[in-house]
Amino acid sequence: KEVIDLMHSRADYLKNNPNVKFKDVFLAIDEALAITSGMSSKSKNAYMAQLDQLLLMSAALQIHVLVSSQSFMINQAISSFGRLQLGLRILLTKKVTKENAQYLFSDLDDKTINSLVLDQDNYGSLGIGIATEGAEVYPFKAPYINF
Repeated sequence: KEVIDLMHSRADYLKNNPNVKFKDVFLAIDEALAITSGMSSKSKNAYMAQLDQLLLMSAALQIHVLVSSQSFMINQAISSFGRLQLGLRILLTKKVTKENAQYLFSDLDDKTINSLVLDQDNYGSLGIGIATEGAEVYPFKAPYINF
């Protein structure tokens, strides 16, 4: 609620002061799927609408939003509209597949996913990460611990 109020006050102030530079604010939403899992449909829709508005307006108002989740199931942790507002998307996994990349990276095809193979270490403990910014896809090695 505080960040939503801040967003609205900054937007109002910006109308009369277009050259203002606000102090950066960072908002971390961890376990986004867990937040919405117990909500009623009405509460979830209201939450998603506020999150969508925040993601749409935040960059122009120096509000930086980090959303993390174990899973980004369609319209559960974040809406499709909200996903499109994310400037940077990152997936960490043991192996990138169409199934685990489909929501965050709906525009990745099988050819691109199959080209994201990186060297493994001698212990098989390296996972892979992919990050996209705009149309660019950046694969990177990431630690992976198998319990």
